[in-house]
Amino acid sequence: MISSHFHKTFRDVLDDLSLTGSLKLCLDATDIESYEGQGQVWRDRSGNGYDFNRGVDSAATAADPTFNGIAGRRSRNEYFSFDGGDLFTYDSANEAWMNNIHKDNAKFTIAGWVQFPSVATYQTVCATEGFVADIGFILCMTNSAKLQFNARYGASLNTLGLTSVASISAATWTFVAVTVDDAIGVNGAALVINGTSQLFTSTYATPSASAAVDTFRIGARGTSGIPLLNGARMGGLVAWEGVALTTTQLASIYAATRGRFGV
Repeated sequence: MISSHFHKTFRDVLDDLSLTGSLKLCLDATDIESYEGQGQVWRDRSGNGYDFNRGVDSAATAADPTFNGIAGRRSRNEYFSFDGGDLFTYDSANEAWMNNIHKDNAKFTIAGWVQFPSVATYQTVCATEGFVADIGFILCMTNSAKLQFNARYGASLNTLGLTSVASISAATWTFVAVTVDDAIGVNGAALVINGTSQLFTSTYATPSASAAVDTFRIGARGTSGIPLLNGARMGGLVAWEGVALTTTQLASIYAATRGRFGV
C-alpha cells in the first residue's frame, strides 16, 4: 500500500492526464490549497476562483459540513462529513457555465467522490434546482441506489433525464460522474459509477433559456432539500463546461484517484 503522503491532489491528477481544458471547478478536501482545515470557504483549484461556502453563506452555522482528518494529508480519512442538514453554497450568483448545464447545447462533465451512508433515500450530490418544478439541474442518488441526472425546464418536466442501471453501494467510497454533449445525440451522454459507465442519448427536449432558479449547492438542492444523509462523506467535486469528457477519460480519473479512497 502506497503511503497517503504520495497520493496526488485532484488538480495534480488532472494536470497529469491533460484534462484541465475547460475545467471550471476543482474542490478537493485533501488539498491544503483547497481547504486548510479551518474556515468557511472550500476553495476552487481550477484557477477560476469559483469558491463555495460551508453552509448557506459565509457565516458559521449548523448547516456547515465538518472537515475530518489532517489538512493537506491525502487519504480516505480526509473528507467533509454531513449530518442530514449540511451543504455547500456557491459564494455568488450562479456563473454562466453553471446555468449552461440545463440549457440547449449543454456540454459538460461533473464528477466526484462520495460516500452514501444509506442507499434507500434520495440524496443530492449537487444541484441548481430547488424543486422538480424549477429550472436547473440535479445530480443525485435515488431511493433505489441509482445514480440520476435531471436537467429541468420547469413545470416538473425534464429536458433530459438519466438513471443508471448499475447501483451504488452503501457506506463505500464511490466515484460518480455525469457527462453530456447535447449536440451528439445517440451515446452523447453517460453516467459513471466507479469503473462502470452507461451510455444514453443526450438530446435535450425543449430546454429552458432562463437561468436556474436557485444557487448552485453541493450536498443538497437549492432549497436545502433531499440532502446528503447523516454520515455521508465527500472527498471532492470537479466540473467541466464547454467540454464533455469521454468515458475513457473518466475511467482514467477513477483509476488515478481510487487508491486514495481505498477502492
